Amino acid sequence: MSTAPRFSRVLRGMRGATARTRYLNYLQGLAEQGEGIGTKGNRPDSIKLYLDPFALPLGTAVKIQASALVPSWNLFSNLSEANTRVTATLGTNTPIKMSTYRPARVVRRQQSSQTGTAATSKLTGLKYLKYNTESASIPFGKKGATDTMVDAFNEIATQAKGSSTNLKFTLVEEKV
Repeated sequence: MSTAPRFSRVLRGMRGATARTRYLNYLQGLAEQGEGIGTKGNRPDSIKLYLDPFALPLGTAVKIQASALVPSWNLFSNLSEANTRVTATLGTNTPIKMSTYRPARVVRRQQSSQTGTAATSKLTGLKYLKYNTESASIPFGKKGATDTMVDAFNEIATQAKGSSTNLKFTLVEEKV
């Protein structure tokens, strides 16, 4: 079983022997399952989206198929900058799904408060700050031959942010 990078310091003992033991017990299935596991409901449905990649030269009637969660798409679908770079309708284009390709993504995080709430980890027993943050992300591609990934991201983020001060945007770069 692989472990998340965020627990690597716990495994190396840098957070204390007790935290390390609790985490190892959790990984071995010996720890009691915490409250609230599986209470958020099912994962939202995904929607197929189509885009022109930045780094791959495709034909004029060919689009790369990607996906996003329906609630994420609903947040971005009314933005003209997003709609010119990714679409939910294929039209007369031919879709291509590439298993090794990862499209560029814009990630939107909305933070309810700037200060965290103290919480205790059920895995390690350590205290941490828990932030009430909601996120959404969609893939995007280029709309013209000279469009760059950074420029496209900036245009989508600027239009999505509007006058809001509690929104943060992150660019996840395309991987070919």
